Amino acid sequence: SMASIRQRTRGDGTPAFSVLYQIGGRQSSATFDTAKEAELFRDMCNLHGAPRALELAGISDTKRSAPTGMTLTDSLTRHIDHVTGIQQKSIDDYRRYVRRDIAPTIGRIPLEALTEDDIGKWVQHLELTGNSPKTIKNKHGFLSGALSKAVPRFIAANPAAGRRLPRGDGDDDEIRMLTVDEFDRLLEATTDYWKPLMEFLVKSGMRWGEVSALKPGDVDRTHGTVKVRRAWKYSSRGYEIGPPKTKRSRRTVAVPKVMLDKLDYSQEWLFVNRDGGPVRCQGLRRRV
Repeated sequence: SMASIRQRTRGDGTPAFSVLYQIGGRQSSATFDTAKEAELFRDMCNLHGAPRALELAGISDTKRSAPTGMTLTDSLTRHIDHVTGIQQKSIDDYRRYVRRDIAPTIGRIPLEALTEDDIGKWVQHLELTGNSPKTIKNKHGFLSGALSKAVPRFIAANPAAGRRLPRGDGDDDEIRMLTVDEFDRLLEATTDYWKPLMEFLVKSGMRWGEVSALKPGDVDRTHGTVKVRRAWKYSSRGYEIGPPKTKRSRRTVAVPKVMLDKLDYSQEWLFVNRDGGPVRCQGLRRRV
């Protein structure tokens, strides 16, 4: 049965939070001073099982002792703080993975106590809570990469290496194309100023961040091609210009010449807002 929390009041009037769990066919409990501690232990029981949760929390004979050594959350935070050579958006993603997906589940486990079984149950938890196979792959890739950096200084081997991950049915990466009728209705509903941008997005198949970062010099009207060399990214630091999403994203795209002849090449950017600055996706969605 699932672990649960029961709140009570001690003789001195202070609150206490007991986590009720099953172990060896009998019910037992562990008491905590705060609801947050109790919730973390309850979740550990439900995710890893009571024996493993007790071991990880350092609980013996219902007496709690603080875990020793660096926890997984500590290790991952340290890794992110020292990582170099990646964009701020990736760092933001990593911090979100730790905060939302790792800290509440396996984050309290001491790094040296982390096992392949812990990783396996964490992956199962991600799947059960609605993460797609592609998202699980991204989150596991971050965790495994960070753990590999801890070898051999902090751990002897990477417990996440070689983990088999859920496989999708192929729909996760499938591109959803607009039908001709859908495109006609979309274009008709778009105000005249933005119609060239809307048409270019569909006819080029380029990503939004790539299109909004195009400059007139990227276009070859004679041959009907557009070079993709940069993209806008949004992170906690705001908008930053950088390379496209992947190495293969640096490419030359064929675009109908009749489309290219409709564009204005007099500004710094190929597509600009009404003030002459770069176009932002959020503003376009909100206003257009």
